[in-house]
Amino acid sequence: MSSQKFLVLVDKSATQEQMDQTAADIESKGGRILDSWTSALKGFSVVIDTADLTRFQSLQGTNNFISTIEPDGEVHVN
Repeated sequence: MSSQKFLVLVDKSATQEQMDQTAADIESKGGRILDSWTSALKGFSVVIDTADLTRFQSLQGTNNFISTIEPDGEVHVN
């Protein structure tokens, strides 16, 4: 099964309890958290099987703390 890596950004006002709940929500939808951030940015680096992708992306509408879910990749500045 193939998987994809995503960045999940959480609202900067989220408390640690809300971050923990968001992590649990991500894992309940099939995501595996690789890393988390709580300083300059709040969020997670997540790997998800492509079969679970739609369920995972549905969190953005149901979890009030997730502001962005986007594929991880290189960024180039011209």
